[in-house]
Amino acid sequence: MDGGQTFSLLAITCNKRERTGGEQLFFPNAKKHDPVKETDKRAIASAQPKSSLRKNPNHFKNSTRNVILPNGQIRQVHIRLIRQFNGKTVL
Repeated sequence: MDGGQTFSLLAITCNKRERTGGEQLFFPNAKKHDPVKETDKRAIASAQPKSSLRKNPNHFKNSTRNVILPNGQIRQVHIRLIRQFNGKTVL
């Protein structure tokens, strides 16, 4: 992992399609996930077949962000479902 700032995050799960959610998820030592630089993306794309390329997540349009957990797992969080950030309540 990189040397970025860690933060704590409390968010609520929601899945409109499955009509499930409402569970609270607490991430005590999360870090912001920085995407690969554009030059690196081109190099990766040229080395991989087209079928293995991932779809653009449109984080700004969908109001989502990726965070990295201490175990290296990347989780996507919807910013409107964040309830606490560094112990402070988000309205």
